[in-house]
Amino acid sequence: MKDPIKGSWKSRVVIPVIATLFRKQWLLSVRLCAATSISGISAAATFTLNDKLWELLVVPADPSSVTIASLFEDAFAPVYFGIAWIIFTYDSATATYLSPDIDTSLQAGQAFWISQSTGASIDTNLPDSLPPADVSTEDICVPDSSCVQLPLYASVSGIGWNLVGAPLGEPSSTDDFRVANDVSGYPCSTGCDLNPAVTAGQITGPVWIFDSSTSGYIDARVAGNVTSGQGFWMATLPPAKDTQPILYVPGSATACSLCVPPDGDKANDGACANTPLESVQTAIDLMSAGDTLCLMQGVYRAPVVLADKTGSATHPITIRVMPGDEGQVQIRGSIRSLQTGLEVCNSYNVNVIGLDIQQVLRGIQFNSVSGGSVDSNLVSNIEHGMEPRIKQVNSNP
Repeated sequence: MKDPIKGSWKSRVVIPVIATLFRKQWLLSVRLCAATSISGISAAATFTLNDKLWELLVVPADPSSVTIASLFEDAFAPVYFGIAWIIFTYDSATATYLSPDIDTSLQAGQAFWISQSTGASIDTNLPDSLPPADVSTEDICVPDSSCVQLPLYASVSGIGWNLVGAPLGEPSSTDDFRVANDVSGYPCSTGCDLNPAVTAGQITGPVWIFDSSTSGYIDARVAGNVTSGQGFWMATLPPAKDTQPILYVPGSATACSLCVPPDGDKANDGACANTPLESVQTAIDLMSAGDTLCLMQGVYRAPVVLADKTGSATHPITIRVMPGDEGQVQIRGSIRSLQTGLEVCNSYNVNVIGLDIQQVLRGIQFNSVSGGSVDSNLVSNIEHGMEPRIKQVNSNP
């Protein structure tokens, strides 16, 4: 495989390539398809794997509780592992590729290469029981946002390559990536953006994703985000060896655009926690593509209705719990209510994340929702479930 970035940096950084695998000229093209999640997986939970092709992926949840065999049992028989389908991980310390045992587990944020050669495209649905990856709301994270921590390996003798990914069900903006270390007073000890991290000798800079259509690498900073399920390369520099760097990846492509508590003030502009809007419905009416509405701690009365909204794969419309208020936001109906907690209708690309919906006939209902709009949903503690009525057009960006 021709290395698309050799010689493009002063250090002449060369991304490790799986040369022995690519001699077979297997490349992989993956479509992340729309899927409904009820029991925890915070992701588009279906991969479509084309025959004899490769892609660099990460599970958009925490897969550490299941084996690789169980993770992909929906699509592949374990007996054919290494014959009809294969996975490779990367060991940063030894700079080598490994084919893991099928009875072992992948870890949250551990990216991998996968290919299958069954003679046809295969849809593999990840288990619904996968829990979401751990996130934090540390000061290092982007304000009003949660983030996931990815420890980075560094080598004193040269470039340290890390094959990682955000185990999240939503895109992550590279502008909001942060690098931090544990050395008090050292540059980036309290977190810094990618460019200052380069200046501080922590990383080389690029976030390399694999483009299966060209069999080459692209710096994700050009597009501005890493999509759900997409693995990437991050390289550290020798000075980072003694600082134990950590990459903080945001749990949302955008922070809160609008905020609302159960009892806001109609005189406010909704520009988040200091001036929240008067009601959820007022905030929803103001939303447009790329907006994220954050619900603050408290109980909201059902029904909540989002209608006639158009987002895109890269600029979705998102309703989510305020970072830091996880588990403390409820949409609740009256006892024996015949209402729906949250209804989304006649809309495109709408994400619903982290809400606790109770005492309603239906937790969430989608009517005439299309364009991959049920990607990235994480809805917890639904009493009466989820009823999608989905006219799916295309789940791709």
